[in-house]
Amino acid sequence: MSEKSVIVLDIDGTLTDSVGLHQAAFKQALRSFPFDNLDTDWGGYRHHTDSGIFAEAWARGGMRGSPPFDDLESRYAQAYDAVASRNPIAEINGARQFLETISDRWIVVFATGSLAHGARHKLSVLGLAAEDHVVVTASEFCTREDLVENAVSRGCAGHGVCRPAQVLSIGDGIWDLKTALHLGYDFLGIGTGPKADQMRDLKAVVYDDFVALAASHDGERLRAPGSAEA
Repeated sequence: MSEKSVIVLDIDGTLTDSVGLHQAAFKQALRSFPFDNLDTDWGGYRHHTDSGIFAEAWARGGMRGSPPFDDLESRYAQAYDAVASRNPIAEINGARQFLETISDRWIVVFATGSLAHGARHKLSVLGLAAEDHVVVTASEFCTREDLVENAVSRGCAGHGVCRPAQVLSIGDGIWDLKTALHLGYDFLGIGTGPKADQMRDLKAVVYDDFVALAASHDGERLRAPGSAEA
């Protein structure tokens, strides 16, 4: 078994400027179900993933039976395609170059709270085919911890690594940071504005984009100096 490190990357807001587009499609899909009072303040839900939010909304609404995840998938895919056709997605500055730079030295995996259909399209914006990479989505797991842990496990297994030398999570929001803290992983933040301030309040190192991150690291020795503590 070889020793190598793993980078876990969120997608929306981290690699692609797609948070607003994704949320619009997801809300449209949820509102196609007969909820009486749908709460769209995602911060109030226990799990910040599409499937986790749907399951909790289903329970809160007193809906009958188990949440119909297959219906959610198809309704989201339809809504996503319609919204994406009107709103082209751009990469976060420097994301594609960053991925190219680290791909030969790190095990690169993706873990996202988005359903799979949207995740595949967002990665294609970066020139990546989802089937060629480890991509774990909310279509498989409802919790952020399960998403990230399974992405790391699959990445290690695919590279013959028993235990990674380091796991570094890169994300754009407080949920990404808290998940890394819970799992004992290092963390670097990407972003600006209030979300970045929230991460800095927990003593995370945050960069405006991947150009800024690359300027501060050499790719070979990426670390998370001053990583937040639980």
